[in-house]
Amino acid sequence: MMDSEKDPIMIHSSINIPIHSGKYSSLQSKSKNTVYALKEDEENIRITQIARLKMAHSKLMNAIRQVTELENSIIPVSQNSIDIAEQSYRSGILNIDQLINSRKNYLDALLLKNRSIVDAGIQLAELNFLTGGRLKSPQLIPSHTPVSQLPYEN
Repeated sequence: MMDSEKDPIMIHSSINIPIHSGKYSSLQSKSKNTVYALKEDEENIRITQIARLKMAHSKLMNAIRQVTELENSIIPVSQNSIDIAEQSYRSGILNIDQLINSRKNYLDALLLKNRSIVDAGIQLAELNFLTGGRLKSPQLIPSHTPVSQLPYEN
């Protein structure tokens, strides 16, 4: 037998076509969207924190201004008004209701000053919270402390 060298040759080849390629690209795009959303949330939180810091600082400065105004003008004027009202009452010019009213105005001014000091303390605590405790710890402030001795001057 002679070989004619024309034997059939069999060739086998395979090509891999990814069937799930759309699924991988959708997962990739979903993860990119998640990263984008997280960055956006982080920026929103930062903006909110800055706004809260500015608001707390503004309220603190307002409370300090109010305490200063009360100490320097309103409370001394109210005290002087009581003295004048007492003298006028003794001389018969004013009645008891007017004397009581002048004392009430003085006590209202003292109460407002104490409330302003409390508001300043609350805003200091808020600032301390927002900064992660980086501020010096707020001290208890007696109501008779002059504003010049408060730990949070401008």
